[in-house]
Amino acid sequence: MIRRLRRKLIGVVMLSLTVILIIVVGAINIVSYRQITAQADRVLDILQENQGKFPDKLPQPPQDDAGKPPYAGNHDFITEDTPFESRYFVVNVNTSGEISRLDTGHIASISAGDAKSYGEEVLQAGKTSGYCDSYRYRVSDTDNGKQIIFLYRYSELHTAGNQLAASLAVAVAVLVAMFLLVSLLSRRIVRPMEENMEKQKQFVTDASHELKTPLAIISANAEVLEMIEGKSEWTESIRNQIGRMSELVQNLVTLSRMEEENIHTVFTDFSLSDAVSETAEPFGTLAESKGLQLQTEIAGQIIFCGDEKSIRQMISILLDNAVKYAVKDNETEQKEKNADRRIFVSLSRQGNYAILAVSNAVEEMPEKPERLFDRFYRADESRTRESGGYGIGLAVARAAAEAHKGKITAEKESEHRIAFQVRLPLK
Repeated sequence: MIRRLRRKLIGVVMLSLTVILIIVVGAINIVSYRQITAQADRVLDILQENQGKFPDKLPQPPQDDAGKPPYAGNHDFITEDTPFESRYFVVNVNTSGEISRLDTGHIASISAGDAKSYGEEVLQAGKTSGYCDSYRYRVSDTDNGKQIIFLYRYSELHTAGNQLAASLAVAVAVLVAMFLLVSLLSRRIVRPMEENMEKQKQFVTDASHELKTPLAIISANAEVLEMIEGKSEWTESIRNQIGRMSELVQNLVTLSRMEEENIHTVFTDFSLSDAVSETAEPFGTLAESKGLQLQTEIAGQIIFCGDEKSIRQMISILLDNAVKYAVKDNETEQKEKNADRRIFVSLSRQGNYAILAVSNAVEEMPEKPERLFDRFYRADESRTRESGGYGIGLAVARAAAEAHKGKITAEKESEHRIAFQVRLPLK
């Protein structure tokens, strides 16, 4: 329990931090990329307005009251050095869709053949703007056809890539550091809960030992009364209550032990098919005595590695629960095909899992079937008192399933039927 709690704590912290870092790193790099693109588009705007050339006088950036640019040194604005810093080439296309003119005089690394290839690639793509390798391009209409301007942005894109790599490296380093830190501190964080759980387990153990003695004395006294006065409804009631209390104490001790992660349990290979069949057999007679029908469909040769005693107890709890709370003949008006009086038990293999299912009809479906596994939860107080349950059996069944790395669920099979399913991993 404590180990699972620590793992969940570490998982929640790491997931939260990962989401935050993804948002932060993503936002920073997206903003940076958009700034690079916006700056390139401003240069392309000027070139487009001047037929692929820079004008003699560039537009001035906005100024404050003192006559100075409000963002001095901000290179997002066009400066007097922009024409000398910008490397670009221009491809003109005539109305027939053929390249008619190339201007590569403003960049040394591009030949006429390269410029023509880039132009043809953009024309084939059919877009009006975007990136082609390390070039930001813009397609505009002219009187003689189209003009494509390519602006070289390798340095800016390379810097953005380095920034992305650095930010990702920092994010990974932060995640690793946080994982180590949370792993070290998680034990201290859950220590108060661990101490409370240990006290609770110790209380359950001590209380069970203390209750066994008075229960044994009461049972012995009831036997003496029966020997002297004979059996009566009062001594029978005493014996019933002693049985209920003894079962409750045993279930509490069993549940407490199952939740101890360091408990020494011997797992052996045994036939799960035989365990289900043998455990279900005596419940058939009990079901018939209450007007119910127990039907089984058990696949053979399913070998399971686990604690056979614990698994048999889990099966017994599910069957006992089905018999206790199944709808009887006089408790429902739905009689078609005796469906409401049927308790169905099945065992099958699905891949690497053994699936045990127990279903029965109920008079009133719980709003949240999963709550049935909570300790002392009782969906119907009156029916619980009649059946003699304390609402702890299914909690023991869940602990047994989880102790074997399995999972137990309760689902609404139909409007008046509930199904319990146990999923146990096979070798």
